[in-house]
Amino acid sequence: KTAAENGFLLAKYEYGLKLYREQNNIEQAVHWLYLASKGELEQAQYRLARLLLDSPWIIKDEKKAMFWLKEASNQGHIFAKQKSAEIKILSNDQAIQDIKGAIGILNEIAVQQEEDPQYQYLQAMVHAKKEDRELPKAVKYIRSAIKLANGLNWDITPWQAQLNRWTSGGVVTIQDN
Repeated sequence: KTAAENGFLLAKYEYGLKLYREQNNIEQAVHWLYLASKGELEQAQYRLARLLLDSPWIIKDEKKAMFWLKEASNQGHIFAKQKSAEIKILSNDQAIQDIKGAIGILNEIAVQQEEDPQYQYLQAMVHAKKEDRELPKAVKYIRSAIKLANGLNWDITPWQAQLNRWTSGGVVTIQDN
């Protein structure tokens, strides 16, 4: 706390996380994480964005989260880039949805994230949602996501359901040209 009060960015971040984990003073936790984020600490920016998206104690705000994800992404934070692509693809808010922007982000992180099941799932969704929809590629990517996630013991139920909707529950053969 003393180091955070003396202006050390990493201390502000760590102290904010400590307060958040203890759940005694969420408002102070967010305050310290915000100060660390304003100080351009990329992991604080990413964490603050995730709280704005996922925390049960904070009102969900995709627009604010996207701001902080963009800030962290500008500093090269891979998970911030991937999460921002996810929101651009899956958001119900038309002002945030940006399939072309998501494609650019996914292309940018392809080398680092190609073995990540979530990345493969996002590729599937982007191919299914883009203007010139490519369902065969979407099916190929979601199958890859399911295979990778299954190997990590992830719950693949929603992805399997999506694949079943795309294929009407049947088997589809996809041939690469």
